[in-house]
Amino acid sequence: MHNEFYASGFILHPSSQQILLHQYPAKPNQPSQWTLFGGKNQGKEKPEETFHRIITEKLGLNVTVENCFVVYDYFHKDKNMTHYINY
Repeated sequence: MHNEFYASGFILHPSSQQILLHQYPAKPNQPSQWTLFGGKNQGKEKPEETFHRIITEKLGLNVTVENCFVVYDYFHKDKNMTHYINY
């Protein structure tokens, strides 16, 4: 059995210091929301590999896993799992 975790993050453009986030569409009685790209790990992925897979699937970016970095992690009580923040 593997440990389930959640990995999320943003894309950083170093020269302009701009970040790319994901905007979820509005729902009834809720405005649209800006959030990090993210999802749960699959199998024995490391947090950087999970984030790499997610941005590759969602954005089709040609970024190597070596350019994905975990900057922070914490235990998310509501989800009962560790959450890794990446860029």
